[in-house]
Order: sequence, then C-alpha cells, then structure tokens
Amino acid sequence: MTSQIQRSISLKAIVAYKGFVVFSLIAISLICAFSWRNYDALIVFVQSFIQDRLDQESALSQWLLNTVLHIQPQHLQLVAQLTSVYAIVLGIVTVGLWYHKQWAHLLMLLFVGLPLLVEAYELLTHPAWSRGGILVLNLLVFGYLLRHQWTRLQKLATSVQKQP
Repeated sequence: MTSQIQRSISLKAIVAYKGFVVFSLIAISLICAFSWRNYDALIVFVQSFIQDRLDQESALSQWLLNTVLHIQPQHLQLVAQLTSVYAIVLGIVTVGLWYHKQWAHLLMLLFVGLPLLVEAYELLTHPAWSRGGILVLNLLVFGYLLRHQWTRLQKLATSVQKQP
C-alpha cells in the first residue's frame, strides 16, 4: 500500500513554476539545435523574410536581426547542449521535489540560491519589471525551501535528543 503524500500549495506552485522553466529550456534548446543544424537557411530566412516584413524602426526587429545575423553556429550548438542538460537536470530535481526526496530539496535549494546574487546584480544594473518579478519569485522559492530544510533539521534534532 502506498500512502498519500500531502503537498502544500506552495510546493505545487514551485513545481509548476520550475516545470514551466524546464519546458521553456527545452524549447530554447530545440530552437537552437534546429537553428544550428540549418544555419545557412536561417540566415537566408532572416535576411529575406524578416527584413522585408518587419518594421526596420522597431527595436525588437533590430535586435532580432543583429542577434541572428551575428551569432556563430558553434554558439548555437553550445547553447542547445547546455540548455538541454540543464533542462534534464532541473526536470529530475523538480520531479524529486514533487515526491519529497531529500536530495531534491537540497539540489533545488542550490539551483535557486546560487543565481540570486547574479539576478540581484542584473536588476540593479539593468532595472526591469521582468527581472524584478523573477528575482522575487526565486526569493520566495528559496525562502520556502530554506524554511522546509530548517523545519526538517529541527525535527531530526528533536528525534535524536529523545532517543536514549
């Protein structure tokens, strides 16, 4: 018989958020892999279709043109490989978190905590609502996971003290 695991709303939200990140990374990886393998066709497409149909004054179209026309195929390959590996690892950790595996809580704490300083620096140097929102979301996730670890350690310490 398996026992039903009770999951808090916070844990469900974290798993949904990280699941969205995993699927976004998979999409980025697939797009980069496709672009890397079809680099010549991508350049032709960008030069003909996008330059003809997008407004040349648009900041988005200018950024897209500059980015695509100046990126090297090796960089696309590297981005495809790195994002796919990160998506796989993050996906495994997210599933482990869903099933309350201790290693998953620790790894997710590490995955969320390490980039916080970089995100804060990015927000300070290039303020944007999206950067602020991502930083706040990751701080909330980090706080929840840290509180969960602290509670677990306290329960463990109490159970050790009670043993003769």
